[in-house]
Amino acid sequence: MRFRLALQRATRRAVQIHQRESAALLARTAMETCIVGLWCLNEPNAVRQPRESEIKVAPTLLNSMSSAGSSLSQ
Repeated sequence: MRFRLALQRATRRAVQIHQRESAALLARTAMETCIVGLWCLNEPNAVRQPRESEIKVAPTLLNSMSSAGSSLSQ
């Protein structure tokens, strides 16, 4: 609950100081957080499903991060 309110405040602040891109990204994050929260309330296995898919993707992600880091250090 506290995180959601912080996102709402940050979005409002971004709108007030005319940071359009920041406001759009913050609003999207708030909506995604709401959708995921509602999904977790409705689906009993909701937390396990993303974790399983993240585990499948992790080796590829780590390899790409490792190769990007090595190319930056050269």
